[in-house]
Amino acid sequence: MYQYILFDLDGTLSDPKVGICTSVQYALSKMGIEEPDIDKLEPFIGPPLRDSFKEYYDMTDEEAEKAITFYRERFSTVGKFENEIYPGIPELLRDLKKKGRTVAIASSKPTVFVEDILKHFEIRDYFDIVVGSELDGSRDKKEDILNEVLRQMFPEGEPEYDEVVMIGDRKYDIEAALNLGVMNIGVSYGYGSVEELEEAGADRIVNTVSGLRGTLIPMMGMGNASFAQRPVPESGANGEKSETSEPKDWKAASKEAGRQSFARMWAFVGPALMYWIGKAAVYFLLYMIVQLIKGPDSGPLPVGLDYVFYQLGIVLVGVLLIRDFKSVIKASKERVKPSFNKADVVILGLSAILLAVGISSGMIMLDNMTAEMYANNPDLVQTAADAANTAQDAVVPDLALYDPPFVLGILLEGILVPLSQAAIFIGLCYYRAKKNFRMMPLVLTALLFGFMNSSGGKGLVLTFTIGIAMYIYELTDRFVLSALVFVLSSMCIYTVEHSVQISGILAEKLPVAICIALGLTLLLVINGKNRKKADEITKPAA
Repeated sequence: MYQYILFDLDGTLSDPKVGICTSVQYALSKMGIEEPDIDKLEPFIGPPLRDSFKEYYDMTDEEAEKAITFYRERFSTVGKFENEIYPGIPELLRDLKKKGRTVAIASSKPTVFVEDILKHFEIRDYFDIVVGSELDGSRDKKEDILNEVLRQMFPEGEPEYDEVVMIGDRKYDIEAALNLGVMNIGVSYGYGSVEELEEAGADRIVNTVSGLRGTLIPMMGMGNASFAQRPVPESGANGEKSETSEPKDWKAASKEAGRQSFARMWAFVGPALMYWIGKAAVYFLLYMIVQLIKGPDSGPLPVGLDYVFYQLGIVLVGVLLIRDFKSVIKASKERVKPSFNKADVVILGLSAILLAVGISSGMIMLDNMTAEMYANNPDLVQTAADAANTAQDAVVPDLALYDPPFVLGILLEGILVPLSQAAIFIGLCYYRAKKNFRMMPLVLTALLFGFMNSSGGKGLVLTFTIGIAMYIYELTDRFVLSALVFVLSSMCIYTVEHSVQISGILAEKLPVAICIALGLTLLLVINGKNRKKADEITKPAA
């Protein structure tokens, strides 16, 4: 039974093309070689950089070392995070660990970069051993790396080669495994073709991550005798390799795909559902406690206290989700942040506040127009008055109790509630939407927020405002900044909504369109500046 699983990193667990190829492009430019097409640099993915620079650009040992230094200038700060974990890999790693297997990384990339990438994508905990090359150029051959992994796996004695399987996408992975007598699986979804893997002598070849799973998981129960057979993948009728050398269990594969889809969807929607259900549950719990204290004949609660309980429900749900939120923030701190100075931060905050104030003022203008319509139509006025009187009699005799003291309202609706909403929807939902969905994660999260906060015009304003905050998070990769902008905007919205004097000035004296246009202009300016910075980073130096 295979107990020890070794993975290559680039092209096997993740797609590093942008980071590696753009950093190679940068290094070549520094060496006076212009290569505008990064697709031509794909052969650099997998083998040691030193060998690739010498093979593809006829560099001497000294020139190759210099090129590697230039490469690392960019890769160590930006390129290592221009990477993407293949869908299905985290779930495969998790299940291997659940089965009690020892999982290791054997990569030609320097160990320090491998560690940073694994932590960045939150999969470091799945690996018992991580081995790469050294920055000084030693241990850059794949066979040496595998030997070091095995030495750490079996510190007390001879490695159990017949319980080890190596998985990689290039011939170097396969050849190193064969030289050590280790079972191997070639993955053609990476950067090595089926032909390359076949010529290298791969024991198995799979074309997708699901194919890898369908081959690897059943092997966990295979005996040592199957290792001696070394079955070779069979070709199809058209000469192409089948997805896996094992017969495919379509029912199991379909079930697994459905499970993964549900897991991704739940990761996105789950926090919002907890927010929606939890705030109501907390509210009713507090409501029942007060009713028990006051007695059954005390009548309904004042609406102001009702409001406070509802807002506290939102805050407490945010506290309950703090553990998940902390893990997201921890991962965010390990990422390289785009460069933003204080002026950029001020512009971002000002633009969001202008938009929030402009849109909320516009909603007040619509309310005023509705009031004028009632005033000009006596029949509507009478109908509205009857409805208001009925509502007043049914709830409390004094509707002035609806609004809590202004300071309490700012504390709850302007600070604590927006902080909880930012943590849940920006910190969790949006973060997971970006990881699990390629299609418009910002729009999906904003719509989810709007659905969970459907409260007329104000709900639309808050939905737009949190969309702006998520956009700032996308630009800066700083959650604290986006949360601060959302809080400040929410405070402005609350002030506009609850202060008659300020509302009148904003809605009647200040053109709403100017606020909105200025806010959008500032956002476009900072977006253009950010894109220019990104281009300067990724464009090879002249």
